[in-house]
Amino acid sequence: MSRKNIVFTDTMIKRLKPADKEYRKSEGNGFTIRIMPSSYKSWLYLYAINGKRRCMNLGQYPEVTLETARYKFATARKLVKNGIDPLEIAEQAQKERSMTPTVRSSRNYYNLTQAVVSYRRTLPTVLCKERSPF
Repeated sequence: MSRKNIVFTDTMIKRLKPADKEYRKSEGNGFTIRIMPSSYKSWLYLYAINGKRRCMNLGQYPEVTLETARYKFATARKLVKNGIDPLEIAEQAQKERSMTPTVRSSRNYYNLTQAVVSYRRTLPTVLCKERSPF
């Protein structure tokens, strides 16, 4: 018995109600929406590459619209067809983003250098008071 493929619509996604357990609805080819008991809905791409089953999160509904999720799915699917794992690319991009300096890290570095400069200014005064009997 073959499965009937469904085509997602925005109205259909809105009508999906949470159940006692997590469940998934698939449009086919791995394009899936996961519905959690807390009514959290997220887009997934389920695929296999190099003999491994993988699950790529495409974003949370409604922040990621159906159109955007389909675009992300199509892009990831092209990569898989070419033998490239989209999750590995996403992980590499995340590592690169974490390596780039942020405003917070720059501010922390600045504060640390200012503390060192301030300490170096007061250190001779403290040492002189310690050595001098007067």
